[in-house]
Amino acid sequence: LGLNNISSKVRKNIRETLGMNQEQRKQQKKESELNSATNESQPSTIFHAPTTSKDPPPAAIATDPSDEPSMWAISFQQLLDVKDESMKMFSNNYESKTMRDVNRDIIIPVCKETGKSYALTKNPKGLKTEVFVSHSWDEPFGEFVDSITDAFRTKYDKPNVWICAFGLLQGSNDDIQAQLEMPLAQSPFVRALKSADSYLVVRNS
Repeated sequence: LGLNNISSKVRKNIRETLGMNQEQRKQQKKESELNSATNESQPSTIFHAPTTSKDPPPAAIATDPSDEPSMWAISFQQLLDVKDESMKMFSNNYESKTMRDVNRDIIIPVCKETGKSYALTKNPKGLKTEVFVSHSWDEPFGEFVDSITDAFRTKYDKPNVWICAFGLLQGSNDDIQAQLEMPLAQSPFVRALKSADSYLVVRNS
């Protein structure tokens, strides 16, 4: 029996039901992707942050992104762009280069030129933190990026990531210290972590 042989009212109900089923399937797919990324064996671990009554409401977020660490994220694609840039810059030595090398030769020059962190240079209006990333600065940078990519390989919409090298204004030790001279609870790390949807611990060589 085709839709053309059914009353307009019944056709409408059928279309609405089909639409609801499609939305349910989309939601189930998203949940399945999340479970796969969390449960499968991988070189990194994702922790999902619980929502608490202490979390500030959206209205409490500062309008100036430079004042709100939760807005100091970079997009997944921007992280991949840095990987591409570092591969071209370091060429045959790329595999041995760490975050310290990338910071010195790619991130710090951007910070000095703009007077802003890499994240706010690329995203002047800020970018909401979805995943807070914890890692070692002495790991190979390529492995670091590949581990993050692997952690979200089944996720269609890649998250914005908060990585301290990109989030903080890089430069001298004095530049770094000036951004951390406050009680721990008010530090950029704690404020960004509290706002994140999940927390990724990158484990590699």
